[in-house]
Amino acid sequence: MGYPLLSFSGRVRAAILGFSASLLVAAAGLAAVPAAADPLTSDTHALHGVVQGTPSSGATSFVLLTDRYGKVTVNFAGSTPRSRGRMHGKARSFEVAKASDLKDLERVVVQGHTSADGTSFVARRVHVLPPKDTAGHASHLVGTITGVSSASMGRR
Repeated sequence: MGYPLLSFSGRVRAAILGFSASLLVAAAGLAAVPAAADPLTSDTHALHGVVQGTPSSGATSFVLLTDRYGKVTVNFAGSTPRSRGRMHGKARSFEVAKASDLKDLERVVVQGHTSADGTSFVARRVHVLPPKDTAGHASHLVGTITGVSSASMGRR
């Protein structure tokens, strides 16, 4: 049994489909390659990221996972906190006094400078941010009310 011959337009359609499929395969391969982390430079004065692991008591350093620089070792000897960062009575962030006050997976902003050898970051301040899912968002509940009593109306 032989294969039917394709017309010119059929060959063009087959070529376009083949080319499209190869583009999809190539794009999937490129998307899987993670972007290389930028190196710390002397111009780096602040880092934003997530604390990796809980520092031990008395620790003066911790590891911070950032989007831009990857994993960065942050040296923090400690400081005297200046304020609680309040605005209209709600805490937006708070400054920690020592590295051991941090907890695993906390979001932080670190202010300071890159070390002389460029391999770590020397912090002068560390601010803990609120969790991403509760950062100023109101709770929203969905459901059905199944009953109401007079006690729930504030009457006695």
